[in-house]
Amino acid sequence: MTKYLRDVEKIFLAGNTQIECKEDLAKIVEEPCLAICEDLYDKNILTYWSSANKDAPNHAFVLIRYESLDERNKAIADKLINEGKIKEDKRFESWNSFDGQYGKALYLGIDTHPDMSVDEISQSLCSIAQEFEMQDIKYNIYTAENLVEMSPYCKTKTVFTFPDLKTAICGDDMEEHRKLSGYGFNPAKNIYDDIRDSMYDKKAQDITPEQMKSIADMLGWIYIPDDNTIYKDEETIRRHNKYLEQQRQKNNIKNNDDKNNTVLETETNTSSHKPEYIYNEKTGEFNYKNTEFQQKAEVRCKHKLENKDYLEYKLRRIKKKLGYAELEDDMGKTGDSRTGEVSEKHKRVAEIQTETAKTSPIRFSQVTRNR
Repeated sequence: MTKYLRDVEKIFLAGNTQIECKEDLAKIVEEPCLAICEDLYDKNILTYWSSANKDAPNHAFVLIRYESLDERNKAIADKLINEGKIKEDKRFESWNSFDGQYGKALYLGIDTHPDMSVDEISQSLCSIAQEFEMQDIKYNIYTAENLVEMSPYCKTKTVFTFPDLKTAICGDDMEEHRKLSGYGFNPAKNIYDDIRDSMYDKKAQDITPEQMKSIADMLGWIYIPDDNTIYKDEETIRRHNKYLEQQRQKNNIKNNDDKNNTVLETETNTSSHKPEYIYNEKTGEFNYKNTEFQQKAEVRCKHKLENKDYLEYKLRRIKKKLGYAELEDDMGKTGDSRTGEVSEKHKRVAEIQTETAKTSPIRFSQVTRNR
């Protein structure tokens, strides 16, 4: 049964709500926006507001935080803005209850009407987001350098943070602490003086692994000593590792392509085009799309396996070629040793031996097949 926008009830938690896993999206995202939010979640892109329900039937949209994008996806976002496919949303640009800082909001949305189907809305929204690529997660992960950049003392805030991280480092209420202590922070809660000093001086290297672990413990997050990084939870680590695995797979495919491109380098150096490949499901290997190139590659592989003694192989080739000319018994005889005379027959033997010795295994194989 087709479901329409007029049938979609409003979810009052559809914005500014942190989730623990992908499955939580279904609890806070209205159905027409669910697919695009799941897609962006899988790509490690932060969505923080969405709307598509009968109470606001004229539009359906998802907001993403520009600062949550890596440089590659920022370039994609800029391109989509220039093409008019997405836009900056000034209404939400200063919205800061989610991460405690100002930032650019990107509006991914379409115009709708009450009789528009949920599937149509979902597909239209997903078509906008499909150009974004999977990236490493940029939120809920903090290095020592991130802590400095996210510090309240940092004049240029290029990275965003969550309020609880500021609370862990700066206390619950900075103004109240100033009143209690007379100057600076409340000494009773001044746990991270040295960390704050490092942030003020922008010296990330002064934040030690022990201090990083203390921050993680205070937040209830996870500290990984190997990369000196704080992760919000196991789900964040999983998403980070999933991205790394995807990058490893891409690199393996690239390395295989580079290896294939060198198989017939001598044949293609003078060619006006690069070789193309097709996947062979039976062998699980990539073959040359050009039949001639593939035949040459197979011959080369065969001769490499069957003819480990190359000198012996060359003699065998010469003998076979002389056999075609019915001169096999005269192999090695290129003249009369007594008179020094060279007969026409001996000239032919010499020509065949010389020419065959210069011929590559591939060329020789082609000659013998064509006879």
